[in-house]
Amino acid sequence: MASKFFTKTGEENFINTVIKNGLKIPNLPKYYILRLAINKSFRLSYYPLDHNIWSNTITYDGDARNEKEYNYEQILGKGNKNYETMLRAMFAFRHKDENIDFSDDSNFDMALHKYIHRGLLEIYNTYKTTDNFYQYLIDEFNLNSTTNYDISAKSDDRVDEEDILKYCKENSINVEIIDKEDSIRHIAYKIRLKNTDDYKKLSKDIDSFQMRFGLAGPALFDEVIGEAMTFYIYLPKLQKDWQILNGESFRADLMKYSQKFEIGSYCGRDMKNDPIFFDLEQCPHIFIAGTTGSGKSVLMRNLIISIAKLNSNVEFILIDPKNGAEFGIYENKINISVICGKKVIKNSDEVYDLMKKLVDEMERRYKILDSNKVAKNNQLKEPLSNVVVVIDEVADLFTSNKNIEDLIIRIAQKGRASGIFLILATQTPNSEILSQNLRANIPTRIALKTISSPQSKVIMDEVGAQNLLGKGDLYIKVNGGNKILAFAPFIDNSEIRDLV
Repeated sequence: MASKFFTKTGEENFINTVIKNGLKIPNLPKYYILRLAINKSFRLSYYPLDHNIWSNTITYDGDARNEKEYNYEQILGKGNKNYETMLRAMFAFRHKDENIDFSDDSNFDMALHKYIHRGLLEIYNTYKTTDNFYQYLIDEFNLNSTTNYDISAKSDDRVDEEDILKYCKENSINVEIIDKEDSIRHIAYKIRLKNTDDYKKLSKDIDSFQMRFGLAGPALFDEVIGEAMTFYIYLPKLQKDWQILNGESFRADLMKYSQKFEIGSYCGRDMKNDPIFFDLEQCPHIFIAGTTGSGKSVLMRNLIISIAKLNSNVEFILIDPKNGAEFGIYENKINISVICGKKVIKNSDEVYDLMKKLVDEMERRYKILDSNKVAKNNQLKEPLSNVVVVIDEVADLFTSNKNIEDLIIRIAQKGRASGIFLILATQTPNSEILSQNLRANIPTRIALKTISSPQSKVIMDEVGAQNLLGKGDLYIKVNGGNKILAFAPFIDNSEIRDLV
């Protein structure tokens, strides 16, 4: 067996940065970071070892070379702390369908190298040097217990104002409680803090509220837009006390639509129980992500049906790689574009050719704009239909065909003027798959519950989504603005048929 591992220059530079600026332990052996990388790779989505995703590494464009040799004894341990046998078994279990013999040293060596490179790249992509690296480790490696909540099993005790004031006083936080509201799933305390030191203390301590007060889930801490040093503390209610939002709630909210948006859209209600409408044309593209049980499908139903009902000059392209499990119900019910043959796309093999066709349509529209001497579709005397492209599980498409991402980025960059808009959704918001270039061109983000704070950062460039309760609560940031807490009504299949 080859007994050495060599880092690349970009990797070695990053390892040095983590030890010096993140962990702040100058004499820490560097191979500990390689062990972290192996651990991290096991937490990422499974891919066969011959998949091209394993070929990605931290890049380095400079001239100076900084590479290092590591012995396997350093990485795997020695004596009674040698993890080689365990690691071979873990490789064999995870890649059992690939018929690889990991008792063969060359196969083990190959897998170990790939796991270290992939793990280092993922840590590099999800950790920012401005973050607290110790908190990053707690969040990223699930060293806390905030992933799943038994939100029906807690006692019915309530936290009152005195509890919050007492806590703040004990921790030298100067706070004034301005208001208290009974929201859809939370009791919301509106507070004012004295200075930034109080903000830093409370924002750091908010994660301890669940354990301190025996809450049904984690507390949320959000700024009040437009009011200096003013914030909401959201304390979750028991599930039995949640306000029920359903198809009737959806209907009632759409009746309140009065805005004159180019493409009126709806995503749910805010904490004050008011409907949230926005203009997709101003977004102009949306990135949605949330884990299983987060309510991603519920939200997408709200978006698709509201756009279909609130607008007349809209046609849809619906791409559902799960054989139509989510979007099949809309076929022959809403205005599906002739570009995709008036049908829901259920086969991922069709997507690349469809995206090429859509790019051609975008360029055709630009020629029409140019000949009419206008800059945007809605400036034409007779505007073309707006095309709303909704793609579920977009990350799966990118791993099956990387060229699809390039076409989608082109559409994201130029689609708005030509009246083409994207809504992209995934359960796996992974920076390894969803590139920074793609995310930079999708400015509106909707984050449902995630399993970790790094996933929250991938979706909306900040933490917080990991503390949502699931089942349709979300944060929305329209075109890079402030995040707003919202709740999407649940619409079942029978209601969809009635609504559309």
